[in-house]
Amino acid sequence: MPTIHDLRQTYSNMADEELRQIAVFETTELSDDATQVLREEMGRRGLLDGFNAAISAQRHTYTPDQVKELIRRVRQLPCPMCGIRGQTIHGRRIITRRGFLWLHRKQEVFRIGCKSCIRKAGLRANTISMAWGLFGFPFGLILGFGTVLDNLRAVDCKETAQTTKAFEDYVRQNTGVITLLLQSEHKTQSLVNELN
Repeated sequence: MPTIHDLRQTYSNMADEELRQIAVFETTELSDDATQVLREEMGRRGLLDGFNAAISAQRHTYTPDQVKELIRRVRQLPCPMCGIRGQTIHGRRIITRRGFLWLHRKQEVFRIGCKSCIRKAGLRANTISMAWGLFGFPFGLILGFGTVLDNLRAVDCKETAQTTKAFEDYVRQNTGVITLLLQSEHKTQSLVNELN
């Protein structure tokens, strides 16, 4: 286990962007000492403003009601894919499948956005899956068709208060970036775009 001196030396040698990435995405994996040293180093560099809340958010244990409140607030933000305001944000898992002869690769990504952007992402994934499915003989067509059906079900975004389990998991696992986004929407739009 590294000592506090080792941690200070490690963090002092990191670039600002690396420290921000740790603060937003990886704090849950740090020990209490490492988290404290991270805060100290970011404070020394003048980077802690806003990121302190992201660090705290990741180390906090959320109740189901708190997760629901975070989801409600996220769904009211502008679409991270197109920037349009006033539409409900949805989160969906989109699958793309590529195949060549007997080799097949399945890629799942989680997208958040308005209904229109989610549908576009699903259509793009379906087009790729069907095109590459033709080359994946003998199972490519079957797997490609199954992927298309899965995506069609996934992108059926209803304008309801209901969220998918995948969206709830996304919010629960990304509390750092969500907290940053909710605090300062315009400054952190690029961080959410990285997730998409």
